[in-house]
Amino acid sequence: MADVDWYGDSKRTIQYISRTGYWYKCGYKPTWIRWVLVRDPEGKKTDEIFFTTSRKLSAI
Repeated sequence: MADVDWYGDSKRTIQYISRTGYWYKCGYKPTWIRWVLVRDPEGKKTDEIFFTTSRKLSAI
């Protein structure tokens, strides 16, 4: 869980999980990715999944 800045001045608690791995498509070299699954513990928002190929970005 993490407290994050929400739209405007508010804070919100979210649940998240992040992992790294390789994305592979036939005919191409594997590409390093980070994925993050974000969930609203109150269940008001839908789950979201984010991907990046930047190794410099953190999950939060």
